[in-house]
Amino acid sequence: MANVATDLTSKTTVYIHCVQHHVVRQLVSVGAAFQNTRPSISTMAVCLLFLGFLLDPALGGYLITTPRQWISERPAQMCVSVEHPNATAGTLHVALVDHQTKANHHQYYERADNDYEHVLISSTNIDIPAGTTYQCHDIPVPAITDDKMELKLFGSVSGVGVYHEAVIQVKAITTQTFLQTDKYLYLPGQKVQMRAITVVGPELKISTAQYPEVWVTAPSTIRIAQWQNVTTANGLIHLDMRLTDEQEKGIYTIHLIPPQGNQITTEFKVEDFVLPRFEVTLLPPPYSLATDTAFSFTVCANYTFGQPVKGNLSTTIDNNKNERCRVHFTRNITIFGCTDVEATAAELEITGCNVDTLSVNAVVTEEGTGVERKASTSTSIQRTAINFNAFYKDEYMKPNLPYTFKVRAERPDNTLGVGIPVELCAVEHCKNFTTGVDGLITAVLPNYKSFNVRMKAMNCRTNMHSSEYSQDISHFFSPSNSSLLIYAPEGKLKCPKVGQSASQHILPVLFSAKDQPTAVITVQVVSRGSIQYTNTQEYQLPSGPLPINTEHLVEPLPPPLPGTVRGVIELPISLPDTASPTVKVLIWYIRADGEVVSDTRELKVEKCLPHQVNLQWSTPNTRPGQPATLTLTSLPEAVCSLGVVDKSSELLAVDPDPINLDKLFSLINTFKINRDTNRKRNDERYCKAKQQASQPQDYYYNRYQYSSDYVDALTMFDDAGVHAFTDYTIKTRPCDREDTGSQFSPHPGSGSYSASHSSFGGSGIGLNRLQLAPPLRGSSNKESVEPDSAPRTNFPEAWLWDLVVIPASGVNEQTVTVPDTITQWVGKAVCAHPQKGIGLSAKSALTAFTPFFVDLTLPPKMKQGEILPVKMSIFNYLDQPLPVSLTLEPSPQYEILEAPQEGEGGKRSACVPPNDKKVLTVRIKPSEIADVNISVVATVDQASQPGCGGDQTTPPQIRDALIKTIKVEAEGFLLENSWSKYLCSIDFETGEDSLEAWQLTLPSVLVEGSARGWVTAVGDLLTLTLENLGNLIRMPYGCGEQNMINFAPNIFILRYLDTTKQNISETRTKLLNFMNAGYRRELLYRRTDGSYSAFGNADDSGSTWLTAFVLKSFQQALQYIQIDTGALVETRDWLLRQQRNPDGCFESVGTVIHKDMQYQRVP
Repeated sequence: MANVATDLTSKTTVYIHCVQHHVVRQLVSVGAAFQNTRPSISTMAVCLLFLGFLLDPALGGYLITTPRQWISERPAQMCVSVEHPNATAGTLHVALVDHQTKANHHQYYERADNDYEHVLISSTNIDIPAGTTYQCHDIPVPAITDDKMELKLFGSVSGVGVYHEAVIQVKAITTQTFLQTDKYLYLPGQKVQMRAITVVGPELKISTAQYPEVWVTAPSTIRIAQWQNVTTANGLIHLDMRLTDEQEKGIYTIHLIPPQGNQITTEFKVEDFVLPRFEVTLLPPPYSLATDTAFSFTVCANYTFGQPVKGNLSTTIDNNKNERCRVHFTRNITIFGCTDVEATAAELEITGCNVDTLSVNAVVTEEGTGVERKASTSTSIQRTAINFNAFYKDEYMKPNLPYTFKVRAERPDNTLGVGIPVELCAVEHCKNFTTGVDGLITAVLPNYKSFNVRMKAMNCRTNMHSSEYSQDISHFFSPSNSSLLIYAPEGKLKCPKVGQSASQHILPVLFSAKDQPTAVITVQVVSRGSIQYTNTQEYQLPSGPLPINTEHLVEPLPPPLPGTVRGVIELPISLPDTASPTVKVLIWYIRADGEVVSDTRELKVEKCLPHQVNLQWSTPNTRPGQPATLTLTSLPEAVCSLGVVDKSSELLAVDPDPINLDKLFSLINTFKINRDTNRKRNDERYCKAKQQASQPQDYYYNRYQYSSDYVDALTMFDDAGVHAFTDYTIKTRPCDREDTGSQFSPHPGSGSYSASHSSFGGSGIGLNRLQLAPPLRGSSNKESVEPDSAPRTNFPEAWLWDLVVIPASGVNEQTVTVPDTITQWVGKAVCAHPQKGIGLSAKSALTAFTPFFVDLTLPPKMKQGEILPVKMSIFNYLDQPLPVSLTLEPSPQYEILEAPQEGEGGKRSACVPPNDKKVLTVRIKPSEIADVNISVVATVDQASQPGCGGDQTTPPQIRDALIKTIKVEAEGFLLENSWSKYLCSIDFETGEDSLEAWQLTLPSVLVEGSARGWVTAVGDLLTLTLENLGNLIRMPYGCGEQNMINFAPNIFILRYLDTTKQNISETRTKLLNFMNAGYRRELLYRRTDGSYSAFGNADDSGSTWLTAFVLKSFQQALQYIQIDTGALVETRDWLLRQQRNPDGCFESVGTVIHKDMQYQRVP
C-alpha cells in the first residue's frame, strides 16, 4: 500500500481507495474468517466499519515487524511499536491466507477472480495497550508444506485503522537423519554396529518417532537383515547384525526410512583386510607460482601411535600435459618419518608449456615387512601472487558518516601478504598504502563522494597476472541526513558458556543525527528465520569523535552539516545459543518528523549447540592393558551414543565422521531468510506511485522505466529479512526514470516522445541532485618401562560402542581397560536430550603406547599347505640400543621351518638401535584347518647380543609377548556324511539288532588333517538335533546344496519347539542365528535370473530342484527371520517359466550333486 500523507484529507482518500479495491474482494472473507463462519456481513458494512477506523482523529504512529519467512509448526514473532504516549488501545487481527484453486477448498473464501479463492489458514488477535508500547507476540503457525501465503493485518493500532498485506514464505519443518556404522571395513564373521539419530527444525530437536523400516542389502541387492517399526524413547537407535563366516564380499548398503523425509543410506564393505599400521600423508607446497624455480612436496609416514616409519619412498610427478609437453618421472629414496621431494620448474617445463597443475603420487614401503601405503595430491600453478579479499566493509555509505572497508592481502595459501605496496583510488583521489603485519589495508572514505574504490598491487613480475580489487558502494538516502551504522567486531561472536542461556556482546554504533539529542533505539536480532532477541532503550546522542584512524582516510573527512552531530554509542545485545552461525542485527529509531532511521548488519557467530557435550580421557597416553577413565559430560537425562575406535579403522573409512557440526548446520542454514525472499523493495512500483502522487496530471508516467540507485530505511528491514508495516516515513529513496519511447497517450493522435532521462527527489525534503551523483553500476615418547607378563591378545577394531545415560550430576565416568593394540584410540559421543536436542563432543584421542614392543605382520588368511613367513617387528623407542631375544613359541597348530643359517626352534636375536626397529622372520607351515594362534615373545637379553650397546649401562629387563590369530582355510570343499541307527530297549534284552557296524571309508582325495568324526547316543529323538545345532550348518565352504540341506532342519526344529511349547531361549536364539547365517550364505549361490544352483553364476544354469527347495524353505522360514520377499517372487517366476504346458510338469534343468536333496519315490 502506498505511503499515507500526513493530512487527513489525503489519508481518507488513500484509504477509501484501498477499501474499494481490496476490502470488497478480500477483506470480507478475512473478517468473516475471524469468526470461523462464512461471510455474513455485507461488503458495504465492512467498508463503513473500516472507514470509521480511517476517520479516527487520533494521531497514529506505529511500526509492525515480522520475519518475511515463517516456519511451519513454530510460533512466528510479530512486534508492534507505538510511539505516541496518548495512543488509544486497539486490536490487531492477523490472518494467514492461502490462494487456492476453487477445486481445492470450499470454506471461508470470497471469489477474488475467476480462478482463485482465498482460504484462511490461521488467524490471531493481538490486543494493543494504550500509550507508548513495544511488544512482541507469538503467532501460531499451523502445519504447512513449503508455500507462499498472504499475510493480512486488519484492525486499529495507535487509534488509526490498519490494513496491510504482504507475502509470507511458510517453510515446512525439515529433518535430517544421520546413519553411521562403527567402522567401514569388516571381515566375514564380524559384527556390524550402527546408530541413527534424526534432528528436527532449526533448533535441532530430537525426533523420538518410530522408524518404519531399516534393512541391509548385500552386493547382490538382496535383503539380508531387516528391522521394522524401530522404536526409540530417547531419539537414538543402536542396531547390530552378525556377518557370517562365508559372507559375500563387496559393498553392503544400509537403508533407513526415517520418521519424516526420504530414505537415507550408508555403506560398508566386507572383504579380507589387515588394519594399516601406519599412515602416509603427502603435502604439496603451500602455493606454487609460475615464477618459482622449484617445487617441493613433503611426504610423511607415521605409525598410528605417532612414531615415524622407516622405509623406501617412490614418488611419481606428472605435469598433466599432452604429447610434446608431457613430463612424467619417478624418484626413489629412503624415508624415515618425513622427507621432501623436489622437482625443478625447468624439468617440469612450467613456463614453456604453460603448466597449470602438477600431480604427485607417493608409495611408502615399510622396511622389513614390505607393507605399502599410498598417498596422492596435486597443486595448481598460480599466476597471481597476491589475492585481495574483503575482510570488513560497511554495507552502505551513510549520510555524514565515513565508509570503512578493510582488504586483506593474501598469498595463494591464504597466508598474510605483509609489506605489499598497493595503490588505492576512489573517484579522482589515489593514495599509496603498504600492508601491515596483519596483511590488511584499511581505507576510510568520506561521505557522498565515492561510488567505487579500486586497488592494485604495484609490483608484478613477468608471466604473472596483476593483483587487483574493486568494490562498488551503494548510498543510503535520508531526507534529514540522519543515519546509524553498526560496526562489526572482528572475528566470530562467541557461543554462550556452559551454564549460560545467552552470550553478551557490545556493538559500537556510529550515528549522525540532526536536531535529535536522544533517540529510542529498537534492536532486533534475526537468526534461523526467527527474531532471537529484541530490546528497546533510550540513548543520548552527544557529539563525539568517531573511532577511525585518520591515517586511513583517503581524503579528509568534511565537518558535519549545520545542526548535525556525529558520534558513537554502545549497543548491548544478547545472543541465545540458537542465534548462530550468523545473525542479522536490525536497529532503528523514529525521528520527531516521522522519518525512520535504521541500519542492519550481518555478523558471524560460532557454531553453537544448546546441548554442549565434552568427552575426555584421564590421560592422553597410557600403556596397553592399563585402566583409563573416560569422562562424558552432558546434560542430565541425556542419552549418549559413545564410540571409540582404532585410528587405523578411520584410515580405511570413506567418511570417518559423518555426524559433525558442518552437516548439522547445513540443515540450520536452510531456515535462513535470504535477502531476496519476499523482499518488499520494488523500485518500479514505488517510483511510479511517487511520480503519480507528485504529478497527478502526468498521463504519460507509464511510458517510463523507473529505478533507484539508492537505499533507504526500508532496505535495512529488507536486508534483515523482516517485513515492516508502518505509517511512518520509511521509503525515501530518490528515483530515476528513463523514457522507453512507448506511446501511452490517453488521447488519440498524440505524438511520440524521444527517449530522455530525468530524476525526482525523495519524499518530504527535496534532493539536490548536484550534490549526489549516481553510483557506477557493477560490483619421543620416553616413558618409564615396566616389565610385562601376560601376552597381549585383545586387538579390537571398534573398542567401545555403547549407549550411556547421563545421571543427575551431568557427568558419567567409566573406568575401562585399554586394549592391547599399540595405536591411537579415537572417541566421540553423540548425545540426545529431550529439550535441548542434539549434542556432539569433539573427538578425544587416547594413545596406547609402550617404548618396547613386538608386532606381527600377517595376512588376513591363508590356505592349508602354504608356508607363511611370520614377520616379527621389534620396536625400540628408548634412548639406548637393546639386545633382544625373540622366540616364536612352538605349537601343535603349525610346524616351524628352519634353515641352518636362520636359527633354530623359532628363536632369533638382534641388536635394536634406539628409536628404531628390526624385522626378523620365521617360516611356519600350519598343520590345522582352524584359527591358528601365533605366539611371540620378545625379551631384552644381554647374552643374546653381547656387543650390543658397547660400554653403556645394563639394559632394562623388559619383555613383550603377544598372540595373534590367522585363519587357515582348507583346500577343496568340505564334505560331511552321517549315519544313524534307531534302537529300542527291547532290542538289548533279546539281543536282536543290538549291534550296528558302519564302514568308514575316507575318499582318496582327502585333504590331510581335515578328517574328523564323532559318535553320539541319546534317549530322545530330537535331543541329538537340539544339542548339536552347530553341526547343521557347519558348512562354511560348502556349495548351495549343502547349505540348504543343513538350513531346512532348523525350520523343522523351531516348529517342533513351538508345537510342544518348549520355550528354550538359548536354543531358539541359536537356531535363529544359524538360520540367518544360512540364509545369507545361500544368497551367494543365487543367480542373476533369480534361480539357485550349487555354485551360483559359475554354473551354466539354475537348478530346478535346488531352486524349488530354496523357495519352499525360505517361504517356511518367513515366520522366523527376515527374508527379501521380492527376491522370492523372482525365484517363483523363474520356476514358473520352467513349467510345461499343458500337463503342468516342470522341466528339470541344471544339475543335482546331492541326490538326497530330492524327494525319493516310495516303492
